Amino acid sequence: MKINKYLIVTSLAGAFVLFLNTNSSTVQAATIQIPTQGTSYVRKGNTYKLHLKEAGRVTVNTNAKIRIYNSIDWEAIPYSTDKKNTKEYYLRSGNYKVVAKNPGSRKIRISYTKLTKLRKQLDDYPIYRTTNSYTYSPEISLGQKVKGFSDMFSSYKNSTYHSYTLKVDKSQKLTMGMNSMPVYYNGHRTIITMQSKNGFSYYLPSSMFNGRQDNKKITWYVAKGEYKLNIQTRGLFNFKITGENTDQVPVKNEVTKLTPVKDGLQVDFTKSEGATEYVIYINSGSGYIPAAVPRIKASPQ
Repeated sequence: MKINKYLIVTSLAGAFVLFLNTNSSTVQAATIQIPTQGTSYVRKGNTYKLHLKEAGRVTVNTNAKIRIYNSIDWEAIPYSTDKKNTKEYYLRSGNYKVVAKNPGSRKIRISYTKLTKLRKQLDDYPIYRTTNSYTYSPEISLGQKVKGFSDMFSSYKNSTYHSYTLKVDKSQKLTMGMNSMPVYYNGHRTIITMQSKNGFSYYLPSSMFNGRQDNKKITWYVAKGEYKLNIQTRGLFNFKITGENTDQVPVKNEVTKLTPVKDGLQVDFTKSEGATEYVIYINSGSGYIPAAVPRIKASPQ
């Protein structure tokens, strides 16, 4: 829409008279700061700023339809509660905008609790400022229900994931039931990996998914040994791993010969009865990782 403005300044008895005329029918929407504790009113068309000095749980009670966005317009996920018209948001420190969708003015009551006060309620094995998540790997057991809360505190050191140690005393089929509840609809995906801690890491499939997942099922076949479970996400999660006996377990084969060839190395290795696929690992200096072409189909015998 074209906007025409006329500015007229005249002098009358030493006074200035200012006239401003415009044919624009639009009005700049207001931006209003709202407190993290207390009652306010929200109206459609306005933008409301919410500032958190520290990561926290924001509880909102209102009959208004609202949306909360971070500074890059990722929408926060509200979690329902057992109280009428009440939802909870888990937010990192920073600035947020609250947008109302209903016409008219609606009352909104907000309360805020620092996540440092809720850490032990939300996470069975919380990572603290002095803890290095690269080495922190508490032991869990089969059948144990575990809850966690990852990548929320700026004070965490290397806190983008949680690690756990799982000891398996015999060959097992492991099934993980995973609930991932991220804090944004957009944002980081959930990545789950399992690897051996016995100095050799044979191939175990990882799992990656976006958004909220309720009871995602992940299965691994493992031999007796000690394993490290990594969960990378941003937000709440909980899981339980169960085991059942199986004879479908990857076997550690041996490399019998390495021969230089034009495009790399020819690898000769021992084979296992019933195996249909093999994986070659290389030592990266910090551990074993799959080679560039890790999977080799077994040739007919």
